[in-house]
Amino acid sequence: GADLYEKEIEDLVWGDLEAFTGEALFPVARQPVLNGGGRPDVVALDESGRVVVIEVKRDVDRSQLAQCLEYAGWARTTNLDEIAGLYHRGPSGFFTDWQDFTESTTPVVINNQPRIMLVARDFQGRTRSAFEFLHENGVPVTVLPVSIYEDDQGRRFLDIDADHDP
Repeated sequence: GADLYEKEIEDLVWGDLEAFTGEALFPVARQPVLNGGGRPDVVALDESGRVVVIEVKRDVDRSQLAQCLEYAGWARTTNLDEIAGLYHRGPSGFFTDWQDFTESTTPVVINNQPRIMLVARDFQGRTRSAFEFLHENGVPVTVLPVSIYEDDQGRRFLDIDADHDP
């Protein structure tokens, strides 16, 4: 079911962000409650200080597209203090860990150009076209199709379409 897919994929994404995204990301929080509402699946930062919001859905429809855009709106206005407050190891650990990640003695500030990454099995109706439109017009959105398969021995396999564009 959708809940099992989302939980299982979210566990894997959180456990190894780099394997899913192909880049080193700083894991901020999983399922954080945002000021003004909302709870994205994963919030991370890239090396330049861009907030990366990762949403995991089994099937994506237009309401989930709107949800992702709302999270991007939040990420445009956030700052280091708010991100530190969401950090999974607490605010005191954030600045030390963030400086280690960026290899800088001065904390890299938040870049107000967030990115959205949507990990999903399938996209309903015209939602795929909407994502392609956003991507073609320079909106930093990545769609990562992921499927789970189980063989006759009960082994589970993950199929990540890394060549998918966008």
